[in-house]
Amino acid sequence: MFFTTPKDPRDKGAQGEELALRYLRQNRYKLVKRNWRTRRGEVDLIVEKEKILYFVEVKFRNNAQYGRGEESIHPAKQRKIVLAALEYLQREQIHGREVRFGGLIIDGSVRPFQVQWLEFPLDLPPQYY
Repeated sequence: MFFTTPKDPRDKGAQGEELALRYLRQNRYKLVKRNWRTRRGEVDLIVEKEKILYFVEVKFRNNAQYGRGEESIHPAKQRKIVLAALEYLQREQIHGREVRFGGLIIDGSVRPFQVQWLEFPLDLPPQYY
């Protein structure tokens, strides 16, 4: 399926998340939650693979006008995702499980779209474990 570039930024975000979800499913990740929001922050996708829970930030870029996608997942954004992830884990009563943060960067300026997956452990406080 081919996507056209949307004009509305919300449509662009939804398109990016749809592409990201397709990529993750093709790589055997299972969707747990989509667009999970809390007052502390938002997580675009929560997925699972091999008993590891991933909190995924999706960045879809058509050009470098606003910087590269990976640059927009700066430390302040990462902290917000960690806080949102902690709240999710507390609400769902998930303890002692391996969790990671993933950034999925989609370059929409080329066809086919190029996807870059960034992954690293979440820096969770000791009381989580």
